[in-house]
Amino acid sequence: MAATAGTGATTLSVTEGITLQGNSLDQVYANNGTNAFTINSAFSGPSFTGTLFLRGSGVGVITGDINIPNGILNKTEGSTWTISG
Repeated sequence: MAATAGTGATTLSVTEGITLQGNSLDQVYANNGTNAFTINSAFSGPSFTGTLFLRGSGVGVITGDINIPNGILNKTEGSTWTISG
């Protein structure tokens, strides 16, 4: 999975939730300056053993829970992320 926010305010709304699987890398990028890239969804992955990267140089917001008990959550680069699930 890769999701990227460009310039301007961008919202990704997924009502079903986002399910991570496997043992690879999944990445979400916020490269949007001062306008937040908002993801209105929860992340889950009970069997996911990979890494979910929150990346970019902008501002990101995840309004759902992140539940990847066997995976790794990693924030890199200069982005600022708020998780409010």
